[in-house]
Amino acid sequence: MKCGLRQGDLLSSFLFIIVAEVLSKLSSNDLSNGLLEGCQFANGVKINHSQFANDTIIFAQPSVHELIRIKHILHTFFELPGLQMNAKTTLYGIHVSRVDMSSFLAIFNCKVGVFPLEYLGIPIGLSRDKIFM
Repeated sequence: MKCGLRQGDLLSSFLFIIVAEVLSKLSSNDLSNGLLEGCQFANGVKINHSQFANDTIIFAQPSVHELIRIKHILHTFFELPGLQMNAKTTLYGIHVSRVDMSSFLAIFNCKVGVFPLEYLGIPIGLSRDKIFM
């Protein structure tokens, strides 16, 4: 009990799931309360985050208001257990100008990513022609 958990410990994955659920609830509450817009699909379903294994993807509208709200959620989430964003944190923009991306990067202080990218072996951001070849 005094040593804590380390990566590879049998309880690490269970602890991660419990902690990740807090982030999911914080994000979902803001989405349902109208504080975040997230992404809306053609069928009307709205999402603002996806979690798989130890990765979290946050979907947001390209607005300073939305990103500041997300930063607040992340700050609350990280402050409770003493966590912090890691060096892999990357901001991707779809149909976002370079000027807007610069202001968004200033909010998060992270690196900018470019498309196409590969996530879990799946190419993301390729044109339809390349996907179906």
